[in-house]
Amino acid sequence: GFEILGCRHLLEFPVAKLIDYDHAESLEANPNPFALVTSAHLRTRQTKGDPEARYRAKLGLVRLLYRQGWDRQRILDLFAVIDWMMRLPNELEQQLWQTIETIEGETKMPYVTSVERLAIQRGLQQGLQQGLEKGRLEGKLEGKLEGKLEGKLEGKLEGKLEGKREGKREGKREGKREGKREGKLEGKREGETEKAAMILKRLLVK
Repeated sequence: GFEILGCRHLLEFPVAKLIDYDHAESLEANPNPFALVTSAHLRTRQTKGDPEARYRAKLGLVRLLYRQGWDRQRILDLFAVIDWMMRLPNELEQQLWQTIETIEGETKMPYVTSVERLAIQRGLQQGLQQGLEKGRLEGKLEGKLEGKLEGKLEGKLEGKLEGKREGKREGKREGKREGKREGKLEGKREGETEKAAMILKRLLVK
């Protein structure tokens, strides 16, 4: 919004969160494709950490997808979204594909061909590999930067300590040398003073 000359203009938009729609059953009865995607999101959250429950939920959504009577491309697009959201272990994934083949045989609607399935799997694997490589590279760069920074700080600290120790040693040596020189000079001056005093004393005695 904005305000000018005492007048204020505001625009308010309603906000809806997917988590607010916690009734997946009512969503699955809705013919809107986005309702099916929302249901897939909720089912994914509900079955977190339970592969068997996720398998059953995913299979139910696939069956529902086949009953909608949508065109082939829409079914393929929605299937790809559901498949991406609701990941399964390899064993359950293979079991799901076998069940899908049975469903397609019963309905005589082979929407997802074996070639497309292979492409989907390869796409998922490629995406996973790219993600791993990216994470590895970022980790390497971060590690290198942190190592460089830590090394610099440690080197600076060690250099400072070594410099302090060397400075102390050098200062001690220089102080000793200077003290020796000064002591020698003072001793010489004192000796000369005493010698002069003795000469004066002898002269006075005479």
